[in-house]
Amino acid sequence: MSVAKFFEGKNIFITGGTGFMGKILIEKLLRSCPGIGKIYVLLRSKRGRNVEERLKQLLDGEVFDKIRENNPDALDKIIGIEGNVAELNLGLSDSDRQLLVDNVNIIYHSAASVRFDDFLDESILMNIRGTREIAQLALDLKNPTILVHVSTAYCNGDRYEVDEKLYPPHGDWRDAILLAETCDKELLHIMTEKYIYPHVNTYTFAKGLGEQVVNDMCKGKIKAIITRPSIVINALDEPIAGWNDNLNGPMSLMLAAAKGLLRTSLSKPDLKLNYIPVDLVIKAIILATYDNYTESNCNEVEVYNITQPIINLTQEPFSTLARSIVIDLPVPNSIFYQMLPAMFFDIVLKLMGKKTMVIKIQRKLYISTVILMPFTIQNFTFKNDKMINILKKLRKTNPDFDFRIKLSHEELCKFLIDMKNGTVKYTMKESMDPTGQTEKKHLQRLKIFDIILKIILVCLSCWLLLFKFNTIEWSLNQVYNYFQKL
Repeated sequence: MSVAKFFEGKNIFITGGTGFMGKILIEKLLRSCPGIGKIYVLLRSKRGRNVEERLKQLLDGEVFDKIRENNPDALDKIIGIEGNVAELNLGLSDSDRQLLVDNVNIIYHSAASVRFDDFLDESILMNIRGTREIAQLALDLKNPTILVHVSTAYCNGDRYEVDEKLYPPHGDWRDAILLAETCDKELLHIMTEKYIYPHVNTYTFAKGLGEQVVNDMCKGKIKAIITRPSIVINALDEPIAGWNDNLNGPMSLMLAAAKGLLRTSLSKPDLKLNYIPVDLVIKAIILATYDNYTESNCNEVEVYNITQPIINLTQEPFSTLARSIVIDLPVPNSIFYQMLPAMFFDIVLKLMGKKTMVIKIQRKLYISTVILMPFTIQNFTFKNDKMINILKKLRKTNPDFDFRIKLSHEELCKFLIDMKNGTVKYTMKESMDPTGQTEKKHLQRLKIFDIILKIILVCLSCWLLLFKFNTIEWSLNQVYNYFQKL
């Protein structure tokens, strides 16, 4: 039985469907599994948009262009369900919950707060209690097939070699939920660092306990798997090469470096880059769904590390290659500033009566660098035998779900260019000159301005030291006094 045949007639419930990975999951299921049943997507009202408006916004996205072109009726299979993972009972109405219980076969739980600096109570309610509510829904389904929980490869942050198994938890998820529901927020904030130790942020702590929720509630009752992607980046091939719509994780720092806002970053030169394109992650998750259902039973909750680093470079050569590409093919609206020039630039904006912004951006970049530091100065090794084995076993009979494990130098260069262009076009919503000449001229002007600004700052510093503070006279007096004492 093929993967497409397995999904035929099955109804899916997806949380996090409007997120980076969720969009690609929905698109891939619709495009490669045409016989699939309904896809129910959990949505909440946000920024003045109700569920219907958010569903329309989702379906209008460029990731569904291929489906609109080849099979537009497939989009009618997507149904919005109002709710919120952070609320009890997922914020579902009685009728919507019953609709899901009666019809859903497979649940993909990918909704999560991915902020590393979330308050502890918010992270617990979203990533732990939300997982509990999803697991309970899965247990209540009349015809359950499998629950797929999307975790992170870094949920065992105190381990630098991670196998495809569950590790002893750092705490009890039931106690954590009770704490978030009842404890004073200010007190909880004060005790966060101590409570989550040895984790370095609330995200990895909560995702680790989220895995325990799935294991404790589902083991021996229904089929369930845990998938652990590493650092998910732009699409390699599907549905659009280089596509990305967010600046989470390393993407914000990569774009900042390309724009000239980030000139230095803290990292080990020999750091192994555990980056994996989002389309490869989704293919692996779907393959794991199929393989586990057909090969395993519900007595064990299997764990899959989806961590194949297709970029076979360490940090230093990767940064050098990426820098050469950005210099040769610059991004639009580059800015050549670090903190001191940023202060100068903001002063100019202030004098012009405009809103200052550059120091604020630099501050955010500094905070992002500090938050990511535990993952940029330490190498992690993730064993992924299960993922590699299912790929080898299923790739011949399921070509739509095959993917490359390694990239050649030429393929890597093309991917980096696609990443740059995709981030600029789909995340920043900026247009680019197809020839690249406009951006090159702009970059050249910035280089000249940067040199002039540095000369001005050096001259100003020299003037202050030599004349304003009488440095020469002071130095001569010091020398004279020294020889006088002799």
